[in-house]
Amino acid sequence: MKDAGVIELALGALRRAGCEGEVFLERSRSTRVVVSGGTVEALEVREDRGAGIRTFQGGRAGFSFTADLSPQGIETAVSRAVEISAVVGSDPASRLPGDPGPPAEGLRLFDASLADVPVARKIEMAMASEESARGADRRVSGVRESAYEDFTSLRRVANTSGLDTSFQRSRAVVSIELAATESGESQLGWHADWRVGVEDLDPVAVALEAVRKATVKLGASPARTRRTAVLLTPDVTASLLGALSSLFSADAVLKGKSLMAGKVGQPVAAETVSLVDDGRHPEGYASGPVDGEGVAARETTLIEGGILLGYLQSAYTAHRMGTSLTGNALRPDYTSRPRIGPTNLHLRPSDTPPDELLRGVTEGVCVMEVMGLHTIDSASGDFSLGASGLTVESGRLSRPVDRMAIAGNIISLLSSIKVVASDLQFLIHGPGSTVLLQDMAVSGK
Repeated sequence: MKDAGVIELALGALRRAGCEGEVFLERSRSTRVVVSGGTVEALEVREDRGAGIRTFQGGRAGFSFTADLSPQGIETAVSRAVEISAVVGSDPASRLPGDPGPPAEGLRLFDASLADVPVARKIEMAMASEESARGADRRVSGVRESAYEDFTSLRRVANTSGLDTSFQRSRAVVSIELAATESGESQLGWHADWRVGVEDLDPVAVALEAVRKATVKLGASPARTRRTAVLLTPDVTASLLGALSSLFSADAVLKGKSLMAGKVGQPVAAETVSLVDDGRHPEGYASGPVDGEGVAARETTLIEGGILLGYLQSAYTAHRMGTSLTGNALRPDYTSRPRIGPTNLHLRPSDTPPDELLRGVTEGVCVMEVMGLHTIDSASGDFSLGASGLTVESGRLSRPVDRMAIAGNIISLLSSIKVVASDLQFLIHGPGSTVLLQDMAVSGK
């Protein structure tokens, strides 16, 4: 059945059931190639299609999904969602979004030519990354995994209030993880890069960056315990913001699981800090015209000049809090309900180039890798992270250090941000810039 027919059938079934509702239709195709030692270890080509159905009746929400897009499959999914809604608790905030707004325009999200790229070329790209890594430096002792992945998808969201919007998206990714060894010591390096299609996706550049990340850590010694300036690389900043994003979820705030609860209008960071989530950024990996509820993607400023302005919202939390939608009800696929999450969460960059920022540091540490981000307590904001990187001496990167820990509280960390550099990068795991933290406690030797 064509997509329009599926939508029409689902909406008709919802109306006959006497309830409000929504249908989320998805068709996708993905490829994953993994090579090691010049041999293909895994090759997966997958196609998925299905629909997620949500119903709202008297404040009671139901959800069901199906991979069967036949008339009977859709009717069954709607009936199942209605049955589920009858046995859940009532909440007046459980209803469709009010005004979803017009979808964001002008985004380059889809490359139709990706569907025509032969699997053989995809294997070649994974192979090229591994071969380049092995030949780049004699200290590269092994490649754990070199991979190529891509996907194309079509998503369509329609509801009984008249919303009907769709868009296509594609992404191609090359990643590699390798080990470098010298004098009996080994260090790991991982890197990935992405594009909308395979054009301009350079597997050699990915390999060389992974090699750099591994070899620069060779010969590391334990860091010295002290309070000092700390530079975070864009990689680390992106990972850290990803781990902190749940603090700004309205759902976590309503459940009392966020340190940011009750702090709107209060300072929670240094005056140099403005935190923005922008689901319509033209360079963002997670960009799209709408979220998983059909609400228009937009730019949402969460912190401005250090002051907390608000939270990331879904239709449900916006109804509960009596505030505006932000377009952050995200869905991994049609089998999932919408869940609040960030799109392209980043610190607003300054005009300061990263090299100039580095030159201004007399003594400090440049953190290139952090471990233990999952241990951050979103309710208290306390954290203790393992880290490795390079020392900074007289404005220059110097010897490698590891076995160091950075501990504290999220509020104190955000308050220690002195400068956000101009080098905003849209990485596969989120946007990140070089960031200078002042007077941070670093524990080590």
